[in-house]
Amino acid sequence: MMRAVAAVLAIAAGAHASAPSPAVKPQPWPAVHKALQIQYNPYGEEEYTKPWWYDFPNRRLRTDLVLTRGTPSLFPWKPSFTQNFSSYWLNDTLYMYDRSHNFCFKLEQQFGMMMPDWFLTEGAAKQPSVYLTHRSVEPAPGHSAFQMCSWMRKDGAGYGWFDYFASEADGTGFRLTAPGPNKGKFVINDWLSINATSSI
Repeated sequence: MMRAVAAVLAIAAGAHASAPSPAVKPQPWPAVHKALQIQYNPYGEEEYTKPWWYDFPNRRLRTDLVLTRGTPSLFPWKPSFTQNFSSYWLNDTLYMYDRSHNFCFKLEQQFGMMMPDWFLTEGAAKQPSVYLTHRSVEPAPGHSAFQMCSWMRKDGAGYGWFDYFASEADGTGFRLTAPGPNKGKFVINDWLSINATSSI
């Protein structure tokens, strides 16, 4: 009888030890940080490395796109191919610079650059959590490629939906899907790193 009770207690203890950790809610970005993303187009084969420099106190954001695979898409404001592209948020103005063709385009947006907690503020709608993978990253041996992610959705002032996914393991950004340069299309941005810094 005592052995049976001990066995039941051992099983219960094991089940308790293996219970999953509580999901961590999405965390705001550091106000000043450097990040690295991989951006790809779900409708084609192109893939870009996308470093960025984020400085919200001074309302500055720079992102670079460097083609690493495939054929670049057509941009509606410049009907030619591009491989190297940069964008600069300065306050509420977005400047986009095609470094392959020395071409600059200016957009006065209906909204400013993204705040550190923009995906948690008014208008953000919580969606069911989902399992996601990073297409361009191989998992470590013995580890699953899938991560459980929270999902927040927000309207981009009529430009399309922004879908923000954060790892439920630590609350950091995992993926951002955003409206693409062509109407009705979107692009996928997977975070590889995001690191707070004192200045950029």
